[in-house]
Amino acid sequence: MLMRNIDYPADVETEQELQLASSVYSSREVLLGQIAVLLLLVIGVLLRWHGS
Repeated sequence: MLMRNIDYPADVETEQELQLASSVYSSREVLLGQIAVLLLLVIGVLLRWHGS
């Protein structure tokens, strides 16, 4: 869990948590996109190799 700083107001704290959550979600989306591209490349190479 995130360590809570007593000096921070609650709205700043929740703002930081929202930014953290959105950054984690976007990085997960990017990772899924990269995996999808790699799968397409592998499938294309396998089809080309199988066809020849």
